[in-house]
Amino acid sequence: MTFNPTIHRRKSIRLKGYDYSQAGLYFITVCTHNRVPLFGEIVDGQMQFNESGIVADEEWRKTEHIRSNIVLHEFVIMPNHVHGIIELIGAHCMRPLRPGLKTLINGMLNKKALLNLVRYFVVFEQSRKEDPHTGVISIHTVKKIAAYHQYDAVNAAVASTLRAADIGLSSKVMQNPASYGLPDVTQQPQGDKKAGVVWHTQGCGKSLSMVFYTGKIVLALNNPTIVVITDRNDLDDQLFDTFAACKQLLATEMVLKQAEMIAGELAG
Repeated sequence: MTFNPTIHRRKSIRLKGYDYSQAGLYFITVCTHNRVPLFGEIVDGQMQFNESGIVADEEWRKTEHIRSNIVLHEFVIMPNHVHGIIELIGAHCMRPLRPGLKTLINGMLNKKALLNLVRYFVVFEQSRKEDPHTGVISIHTVKKIAAYHQYDAVNAAVASTLRAADIGLSSKVMQNPASYGLPDVTQQPQGDKKAGVVWHTQGCGKSLSMVFYTGKIVLALNNPTIVVITDRNDLDDQLFDTFAACKQLLATEMVLKQAEMIAGELAG
């Protein structure tokens, strides 16, 4: 468009001769038509979005996902305009990996860890939910995958169990406890029958950790007998329900038995 001084009265602040399509950081401002406050209002010094403001926020955040040459930095949406800093990436440059994504790729998505995770650390549980208004009960299947602390703890426990049973260290521990100043079970004698202790905090998923451990160890030790001892009836019920719901990983049916019956079977 040809410059018309009678129409285009605003003075451009762009640097003459600079190629604004090249890689770099750019501060931009986008205003609504006629400065109409389409996105919301300021209440007590805070921006309160209306429906259009919510849409504007969502669409701005989508920008870097649908445009491979853009990285978003800080931005703010005001009632009638948007300020933002965007980074244009050169055509031959890859978007820099965010820290979380880099950890995901190098950690969980390496071939050995991913196959181990899919084979031994994924379970499907059925949850029961009752509608408080109609009383209708629905059953939903929930897919659960181990968190990093469950994955590391179970693999370490399996490796130590194999050492304690003196059948060979076929399972390796990626992070040695000694690197945290803790005792190293690999220095314990072979076949000492002392696998060690896994310490859990409240709410960290110890029931599923026990399921994951059992699922791996029954294969490594050719279907051994696993005895679970608890000090509370509610915990016993919780563990039984969790194990029963994960029978596809354990490849066995859960059978509820009294302590006397188990003792008799173990005695031969």
